[in-house]
Amino acid sequence: MQRTRSLRAGAVERPSTVSGATRRAVVIGAAGMAAATAIRPSLTLAQDAGFLAGQTLDLLSGYSEGAEGGLIIQEWGKAAERLVPGLRVVFRPNPGGSVDLTYSLLAEAAPDGLTIGTHNTDSLIAPEAGKRGIDISRFDIIGSLSRNIDVLLASVPSGITSLADLQAREGPVILPVRATVSGQYFQGLFTNALFGTRIQPVTGYSSGERDLAFLSGEAELIIKPAGVGARFLRDGTGVPIVKFGRDPLPETYPPLPAISEYAHNPDFAWIAQYFETATATHILAAPKGVPEDRLATLRDVFWRAAQDPELQAALAAFLTVSPARGEEVQREVDNLLGGFGDFDTNVERALACGVQLAETGAACTA
Repeated sequence: MQRTRSLRAGAVERPSTVSGATRRAVVIGAAGMAAATAIRPSLTLAQDAGFLAGQTLDLLSGYSEGAEGGLIIQEWGKAAERLVPGLRVVFRPNPGGSVDLTYSLLAEAAPDGLTIGTHNTDSLIAPEAGKRGIDISRFDIIGSLSRNIDVLLASVPSGITSLADLQAREGPVILPVRATVSGQYFQGLFTNALFGTRIQPVTGYSSGERDLAFLSGEAELIIKPAGVGARFLRDGTGVPIVKFGRDPLPETYPPLPAISEYAHNPDFAWIAQYFETATATHILAAPKGVPEDRLATLRDVFWRAAQDPELQAALAAFLTVSPARGEEVQREVDNLLGGFGDFDTNVERALACGVQLAETGAACTA
């Protein structure tokens, strides 16, 4: 297959389903377990559930019928039904549509708390016709079911063993990616802008082809979710360089600092915060305008349902459950958008800088 060397800035990859390769056992972090012990295990009285008792809750999904991401969200809905007396959760998949359709339907829904839907933080850097579409900032976040940390790994033959080694490379360092609309394409260019590296995303690789290119020496770098990437450490074929987040990695990995703790270009400090915010996945959101008491109830029910043992058992084959409360994720998103000036302009500048560094190695000007 002929590869397409492309550094054109484009739209980020839309939310995808959890791949089979990422299936792993359910683990609730220490913080989650501590929080779980501080709440009651169930909603036993109708008044505990507030307005949701006896109601029908529409759950709009950005996933197609049968997709693993949708199955994960459906299991949360079943847990909510077990907790709230008389609650009926109607899961509405997205057959053949785009996530933008789901976002539009959610944005247009009545703000009564009886329609919620899936969303994702990637929408913050997914331009449509040059501008962000119906991104997550236009909704109230109910909660996040998991935290996913991607890891940048270098091949052993490359001789790269640290971020400093990567920064010292004079020529481009190849990172295989699917397309200019993939999240890994953006991650590579953003890393260049943040650290002055010369990562060159090369498009045209499927998931399996990326692995083969990395193992064969065709590419020096690869980006993998932490759980999947651990096999490269066990096989002795990869070295972890950077984690795109702040949460601890599995014990397989050596300790790595949070991405914001490395020395970086202050003009692009927002990138480190974006990477840390974007670890929240499988997010549920509500239309803006839901009354505060109802939003608080939705967030509380989300959190309690995420602790349900039946939910944990049902998802054991799919992902690590590490829930975050909606207030926490909302605060991270608001701080990201409110603390660094015009966000869309920042994204454009970072992509242009990342391309420049990859192609020429010339430093970016403010």
